[in-house]
Amino acid sequence: MLAVSDKACEELHKFFDSDQGKEAHLIIYFQGMACSGPSLGLTVDKKIDELEKIEANGIEAYIDPKLREFLSQFKGINIDYVTMNDQSGFTIKVEGAGGCASCGDKSEHCE
Repeated sequence: MLAVSDKACEELHKFFDSDQGKEAHLIIYFQGMACSGPSLGLTVDKKIDELEKIEANGIEAYIDPKLREFLSQFKGINIDYVTMNDQSGFTIKVEGAGGCASCGDKSEHCE
């Protein structure tokens, strides 16, 4: 259900090993639907009551159990860490969501 790239794993471990990340937990949440399918977000918080733990590559993340049910129709969640134009950050994608790569895209998935 969860895949974390090596680079994302490295960056997450840096954060969680820091003083700021010691008691924090990675939380994946549903942001809504986009033209390319479900949109997910990442945040960190200390409160994880009623959330369900998922793991990959030594990374623990927490999701609402309702999100697991929703995601069961897709292939899983992929977290990566990318650098582009001197900016870096995490990306999160729902695999198997289909849809357009971007709004206005006329690829075979959009017809």
